[in-house]
Amino acid sequence: MKMEMTDLQKAYYLGEKENFVLGGSSAVIYFSFVIHDFCVDTFQRALNIVVNKHQLLHSFLNEENLFEEGFIKEVPVDYLEKGGLEIEEWIHQEMDLHKIPLFRVLVENQEVKKATIHFIISGLILDGWSVDLLIQQIQMAYLGESLPEIEIA
Repeated sequence: MKMEMTDLQKAYYLGEKENFVLGGSSAVIYFSFVIHDFCVDTFQRALNIVVNKHQLLHSFLNEENLFEEGFIKEVPVDYLEKGGLEIEEWIHQEMDLHKIPLFRVLVENQEVKKATIHFIISGLILDGWSVDLLIQQIQMAYLGESLPEIEIA
């Protein structure tokens, strides 16, 4: 299924282009949350469930700049290793809007069975209201609960 961008999404997309005043930067949303009793496999399963439930979370911009659904068998997750990539570097990595997914996830293990989950998501696919919904649904899926039906993509 293909879907056109809204006017706001088009504005965000154009704002990434260098040829506009104040352009050249991406509209992204960053957030993080902590999971206690963290299990890598349980988190990966929960993330896969939530991402595949919501169309824009598994979409990309095709060559016509229309959103097109893709398929993600397993959502890619980065893990912060001691002496490896710093969170600040990770946040500022460029995101290719023509490749799925239009977000990145980083797991930072802080201590045994406790992790901070960092998300950076393109403003093209998520707004502020949706952040809370995304976190709630990841938590529900992590706990093995059924996700409610939502009428908004």
